[in-house]
Amino acid sequence: MTSPSPPSPTFARDTRAVGREPTAPVWHAFLQGPLAPRLRLRGNISSGDRDPGDATLGTFNALFPKGKYFGELSSIGPRNIVNLHPSVDVDVDLGHGLTAELAGVAYWRTGRGDGVYDVPGQLIRAANGSDARHIGNQIELLLGWQASTILSFSVSASVFAPGGFLRESGPARPIHMLGAEAMFRF
Repeated sequence: MTSPSPPSPTFARDTRAVGREPTAPVWHAFLQGPLAPRLRLRGNISSGDRDPGDATLGTFNALFPKGKYFGELSSIGPRNIVNLHPSVDVDVDLGHGLTAELAGVAYWRTGRGDGVYDVPGQLIRAANGSDARHIGNQIELLLGWQASTILSFSVSASVFAPGGFLRESGPARPIHMLGAEAMFRF
C-alpha cells in the first residue's frame, strides 16, 4: 500500500472569501407615471486577501463571471471591491419595446491592501502606490428596442472616470465606449 501524495500547491491553500450581491436589487416602479420609470439600486461587496503571503486565499472568485458584469463597460471585475449601482429606466414609447436606461456605478477597494482586477481575474493594478480606496465612477446610457419576441437591438455610451486610487498609483485616463448590439434568440 502506498501513502497518498501530498496535495498540489494549487489545492493546498485554505480559502476564506466572502462575496455578496443581493439576489434582487432594491427597486421601485412608477407604473402610473409618464414613461413608467423604474428606479433601481444594486450593491456588491467582495472580499480581498488579508495576507497574500500566507496559505489562506481570501479573494472572492465569481468562478464564471459574464463579460458585462457591472454594465456594458466592465472595466473592473468582482474581486476585492465594494460598489453601488443606481439606475433608472423608462419605456420611451409606452409598451412598444423601446426603453432607455441611465446607470451609474461607483467602485471602491474593499481594503487598502487590495489590488484591482478585471472581470476574468487578472490583476490590473497592484495594491501598492496609494492608500486611497476609491477606484472610480462609471456612467452609462443604454437604448434598447425589443423588435419581436426573438430579436432585440441596443446601443450604449459609457464613460469610466478614474478615482483617487488609480490616479495615485499609476497612469489613469478616462475610458470612453460606444457599443451596438443585435441579439437573436431561438
